[in-house]
Amino acid sequence: MAAPTTRYARNGEIHIAYQVIGDGPVDLVVAPGFVSHCDLNWTAPAYVDFVQRLATFARVILFDKRGTGLSDAGSDLGSFETRMSDIGVVMDAVGSERASLFGYSEGGPLASLYAATHPDRVESLVLFGTFPGGAYITGGMRKRLEDAIDHWGEGRTAGIFLAEADSPMTRRFMGLYERAGASPGAARWMSDAVRDLDVTPVLPALHVPTLVVHRRDDPFALAHWGRAMADAIPGAHYLEVDGRDHLPWFGDPDPLVEAVERHVSGGSVRRSPSRLLGTVLFTDLVDSTPALTKMGDERWAETIQQHNNLCREEFDEMDAWAVKSTGDGFMACFSTPEKAVRCGLQLLAAMPELGLAARAGLHTGDLERVDIDDIAGLTPVIASRISDTAGPGELLASRFASDLLVGSEHAINSLGLHSLRGVPDPVEIVRIDKPSEKAESLDFTTITDRADRLALRAARRMPALMRALARLAER
Repeated sequence: MAAPTTRYARNGEIHIAYQVIGDGPVDLVVAPGFVSHCDLNWTAPAYVDFVQRLATFARVILFDKRGTGLSDAGSDLGSFETRMSDIGVVMDAVGSERASLFGYSEGGPLASLYAATHPDRVESLVLFGTFPGGAYITGGMRKRLEDAIDHWGEGRTAGIFLAEADSPMTRRFMGLYERAGASPGAARWMSDAVRDLDVTPVLPALHVPTLVVHRRDDPFALAHWGRAMADAIPGAHYLEVDGRDHLPWFGDPDPLVEAVERHVSGGSVRRSPSRLLGTVLFTDLVDSTPALTKMGDERWAETIQQHNNLCREEFDEMDAWAVKSTGDGFMACFSTPEKAVRCGLQLLAAMPELGLAARAGLHTGDLERVDIDDIAGLTPVIASRISDTAGPGELLASRFASDLLVGSEHAINSLGLHSLRGVPDPVEIVRIDKPSEKAESLDFTTITDRADRLALRAARRMPALMRALARLAER
């Protein structure tokens, strides 16, 4: 079968290569493993047969992760949550409002995070031969993976992922696949990112029907890794099948394909999307009473109005939900910790312009939207207590929230475990600062966007400025 047409979806400045095959009644997005290559895959008969069988019951959406295959590499492969967002960008490009996700190997954590963060867009989730994070890849397997990357392009991944890897032809093909799938630098970057990744805390927040399939003798991902993931996901079904290959299309794919078809074609029960994985940010003004005394009532009221406008502008820019005002700050909910961190740092940096000082805290976890105006659960409690711990100008976060920033350039420093009021277990808190100072590359679009933002802020602050000038003139 000829390869389907490769097209591109754009996420910021990065182009993500994707293909679509089949026209089944459900959409199935395949999140690939370590490296992939949309076009080269179609030279492997086992892969072609596997995808064709999926396409008998689904519209199959294939893509190369950024930095791999036909997708852009760029100078920065992005944080884990940025790479996760590429799934939604590809879905938008093909007009898919909701889809089932199939994540294998390293694509499993990626698909899990997307399903937990966007349950409204995910019908069901299938995880195959995967693991929660790099901490599971230890000892001899870690050394073999490092050796394969040191000798990238020689086909040594064949001995890691395939049961029968002694054939010179297999080695030659895997060497070609490695070179086409990623550069040596990108392979090293992704290996390091996987090593630092852990989505274990995400799993209890998965509220979509989930099937975990694992081959009993997988040479790379041990079967008990899959069982541990299934145990941690509410209501997940675990299926262990015979086989000695890590990649889903090698060996005997029949049990896997049949299980996927049952799961995504009506065998799963849709759960309420009112529960989701989210990041809660609390901001709080520091020493507001002395500031009020110094400014006086009228100026203070104007300053607070400017503060509120600024906060809401930043929330809007990050597509956040301003859940409530706390008087001297806000509680806001974000789809990802990256957006919450960027928003928090921008707000803290802007406060001195208003003669104010603020602090902020955030936590990522399971949320329940109890009505259109509020959220419930332990996550907002933890975020609030973390904010209380911060000093003026500080942005503090839970370790779990910062772990999802793997691949970003933010400076993250652990402050150790803290016992927080109303929280049953100690929480590791980290301080997050802006990236180290370095020359920043700005294109015309970025400069224009920033200019527009500054102009909008200036326009919104102009009435208050004019009133202040009028008072000075009267004096």
